[in-house]
Amino acid sequence: DCEYRTNRADALRIHRETRHRDVRSFICEKCGKAFKTRFLLKTHQKKHSEERPYVCSICQRAFRWPAGLRHHYLSHTNQLPFYCLHCPYRAKQKFQVVKHLQRHHPDLPVQDGVGKDQEASSMGTQKSWMREEEDRQEDGPTALEHMQTAGDT
Repeated sequence: DCEYRTNRADALRIHRETRHRDVRSFICEKCGKAFKTRFLLKTHQKKHSEERPYVCSICQRAFRWPAGLRHHYLSHTNQLPFYCLHCPYRAKQKFQVVKHLQRHHPDLPVQDGVGKDQEASSMGTQKSWMREEEDRQEDGPTALEHMQTAGDT
């Protein structure tokens, strides 16, 4: 009764393992939590690791996840892509607007109160930041080099 369709065997295998299997045979040795796929286990295991391979080359702050580094790059810009639909409040991250809504507009539904600038997707933000950096650093390393993670070649 599943309507999922794909022409890729690997995608179908992953879909079956994650959506139609209740067996969680991949166990974390550190905490005992069980997962349906090896990928989910490997992703979870990063939480137990001190390794932080995604490094900001501007301030050297390190992250476990690439998404953490992408969000962090907003701290090096003046962009405030998220906004409250009920007042002029703007923020760098969605959770900040959600907290604002809960505090300042408690009678309004949170899910209907957060907006995001169309051009400020995280990739768009990075690209615009990279262009600005490249303009400022004509003789120095490019912003693309700043975006690279530790260990990448």
